Amino acid sequence: MHRLFLVVSVGVMAILAGCAPSAKKLAVCAGKPGLSESLSVLQGRRDKVTGLKALGTCQLRYHVDAKPHRENLRIWIGANPPDEFYLRGDVSIVPKAVVVGSNRDEFWLALRPKEISTYWWGKWSSQQAYQGLAISPKVMLEVLGVTTIDSNDTWSLSNEGPYDVLTQNDAQQKTLRKIYIYSCDYSIRKIEYFGSEGGVVLTAELDKYKKVGEGFSVPTRIMLRRPSDDEKGDWVKITLTSVRKKDFDEKHRKIFRRRPPRGFKHVYVIIDGEPVKLLH
Repeated sequence: MHRLFLVVSVGVMAILAGCAPSAKKLAVCAGKPGLSESLSVLQGRRDKVTGLKALGTCQLRYHVDAKPHRENLRIWIGANPPDEFYLRGDVSIVPKAVVVGSNRDEFWLALRPKEISTYWWGKWSSQQAYQGLAISPKVMLEVLGVTTIDSNDTWSLSNEGPYDVLTQNDAQQKTLRKIYIYSCDYSIRKIEYFGSEGGVVLTAELDKYKKVGEGFSVPTRIMLRRPSDDEKGDWVKITLTSVRKKDFDEKHRKIFRRRPPRGFKHVYVIIDGEPVKLLH
């Protein structure tokens, strides 16, 4: 169950091999001249992010007790930056088969298929960065445009072929993130999230951007995957078929409120990235 939590948590795409974005078909353009210019572009885009709603499909592969499972879902996404996120995934016989949500204080993930029937939730104040949150609503908000630039961390800029690469380190010089930005249009194409042991714990690959508002575009192809020694690992693929700007009033913001876990076989609370099972 711990592994399943890591997979489904944002999540989210044909399986892509390799440790860096493919540069075979991309033109090479000059990157930004310095770190401040690169960070300024990302901050400027974050300032223009708006609420949105989206429709699409989701394919996911995960393991429960070493057995692989695959799901194909119709999804609805509502995002109200910087903190509120909601994803509902339906299958023909199971409405709300997958629900992922967050607000300023909490996040949650619910899986309703009978063979799983599990609910996870936690408080952001009990987490450290992205540890253990591979389907984190924070990650989903980030790939949809809410790029977090923490001034308390150390950033560096390098160039790898067609990409400017921003690397984020903490005060102890441990790498937290690497953001790969295509130099020609400065769209984010890949984000690597690093764990406490120094390795990559989650990769997000982004493509097919669509303009939603002035200076604000979102990827309509999103892939989240965990590192694996083969192609049989866990992954989530999202294809957005419709993306529109959305202003959430108080009535529509009800979807961002966490509901008590009723009717689930297993309930876990997440503390510092680790699930702790609650007894009924």
